[in-house]
Amino acid sequence: DYPFLRHSFLQALEDSGAACAESGWQPQHLLLYEAGQLCGLMPLYIKSHSYGEYVFDWSWANAYERYGHDYYPKLLTAIPFTPATGPRLVLRDDLDRDKVMPAVVSQMQARAQQLRLRPRSSSVIHFYCDATVRSQTCRRPATGRFEN
Repeated sequence: DYPFLRHSFLQALEDSGAACAESGWQPQHLLLYEAGQLCGLMPLYIKSHSYGEYVFDWSWANAYERYGHDYYPKLLTAIPFTPATGPRLVLRDDLDRDKVMPAVVSQMQARAQQLRLRPRSSSVIHFYCDATVRSQTCRRPATGRFEN
């Protein structure tokens, strides 16, 4: 029961205005359903900057710009303003993470396409995620780039 993936925590970030489009943390959470029932969640945000991530990727953004590419917007799975490692996917107890990950990756790719994130932008990034999410998403080809 990871506290930073609790609905009440994520909702408090959004209700307070800490995680909203105006703050640069536009919620785009990935919701997983089975037979019409919610069975999983991965917090996702569209980011227009790198503030509040505790990962200092400004040099990456500058390098992208020097080569004529856009680093932002990026689709980020992270817990806003929380430099804690841990899971980034919460699932119903009876589900097998390894079996669910292909659907998660597929939905993340579809979300990046739906949001029209350009292939040469940073697209989808995972910060402080657990090894399962990192290993399943980082090795798959995508419209954008998956990094950890």
